[in-house]
Amino acid sequence: MTAKDAQVLWSLLTPAKIQLSAKKFRLEPLSVKNTRGERILADADLALDPVSGSLRVEWGSLDLTRLDPWLRGGKLSGQSTGSLSARWQKSGMQIMGNLNMKGAFSRDPIKLEAISGQAQCAWNEQGLRATLALDLGQGGNLEVRITSAEPVQTGPPQSGKIN
Repeated sequence: MTAKDAQVLWSLLTPAKIQLSAKKFRLEPLSVKNTRGERILADADLALDPVSGSLRVEWGSLDLTRLDPWLRGGKLSGQSTGSLSARWQKSGMQIMGNLNMKGAFSRDPIKLEAISGQAQCAWNEQGLRATLALDLGQGGNLEVRITSAEPVQTGPPQSGKIN
């Protein structure tokens, strides 16, 4: 099975089993790849009332120009690899993610070439821990740590520290 987005043709690598009812959503893995080498893998096993279970998305070689419509005049190029997972259990929700990227960013008058970076995030009932490390090329680096004691919630934490 194939599908086309605005940029490229995607192919389903293996059949994906999907189960959906008022009480359950299950996706046994959905694996797609396109003609430019971008790939996405997703799976989920969720009870819906109340919500419990897990979901996971992984991506590789994802074209960063896909983010341009949300950058208000900025332009990205390059590729990203990473994952995002969420788990709902009786003790609360947990979100974890990581991202690696290499590329460039421009928005007049700013132009950053040969950027590489990594980000990691873990947010659960004990709070939020996130890090970002960017190598901006031309000798510049940026490292950011974000922490909050607030448990995971639907919006951003209302308090915390940025270092």
